[in-house]
Amino acid sequence: MIGGLAALAMLATGQTAMNLNPAPCALTTSEQSWLDGAFRAWDFVRRKRFHLPEAPRPVIIMFDGHCRYEARPGGPLRWTGETFRDRVRLPNGDLIPPNVTAFAAPAGPGAPVFFVMALPPVWSAAHIQSGLGIDGLTQAVFLHEYSHTRQTYFATPYLAALTRRYHLTDDISDDSLQARFEHDANYVRAYERERDLLYATAASPDRAAARALANQALAMMRSRQARFIGAEAYWKPLDDIFLTMKGLASGPHIPGSPTRAGAGSIRRSPFAKCGAATGSGRKPKGSP
Repeated sequence: MIGGLAALAMLATGQTAMNLNPAPCALTTSEQSWLDGAFRAWDFVRRKRFHLPEAPRPVIIMFDGHCRYEARPGGPLRWTGETFRDRVRLPNGDLIPPNVTAFAAPAGPGAPVFFVMALPPVWSAAHIQSGLGIDGLTQAVFLHEYSHTRQTYFATPYLAALTRRYHLTDDISDDSLQARFEHDANYVRAYERERDLLYATAASPDRAAARALANQALAMMRSRQARFIGAEAYWKPLDDIFLTMKGLASGPHIPGSPTRAGAGSIRRSPFAKCGAATGSGRKPKGSP
């Protein structure tokens, strides 16, 4: 009866089931503004911090609470939107929940890299806190994680060789390294001392002092690896490659950079990442 009355009411007001469907996906003004600012910041970082030439964009997936937006390589940055139910479709065929996340990953063996990130409204809905504000934090996350899209030329073949040598599983990533050692208090303390030396290196205005600090950090890194890795020899090259990738991607946030916003978020915990552990599900192999 109630359903019949509702149908009559819709007919009386000229409504139909057709126009009760949600409107097609379109970026909000604030989302479009954030994206424009993020890619302007990336262009600055690419040219001024990394000194990289322009290169074709990867497939880019951005999403909010109900829409998935995709930008394809080539030409101006244009977004095509589609709705989703409870999972966001990725170029490699995976489906992830629409949670806070950001990462770059290959779409498959030998396939090009893609990039995926939750838009700021998702971070706000998750009650993420930052002194930078949500827009500042998410831009810092974007710059860090998007930097990884320019690292695949050296990282992908290196990780492929490690996979063959050590028979690594399909879900190996820097999260695997974190999961293995994050509960070892001695390891964490050793890592923190090493990390602090590296930040001091980046902050030092004196080249000779910076070199001395970097040498100390390198010695501590070798000591940490020798002490804790032991028989699990494959962790050392994984530690090397993932720290290299993370360190390079943190370039925009070191002292003296005009895009430093977000450095605090990187340093907030022993294993913190700009794209932090987010509950987004398993990342593809090689995802930094």
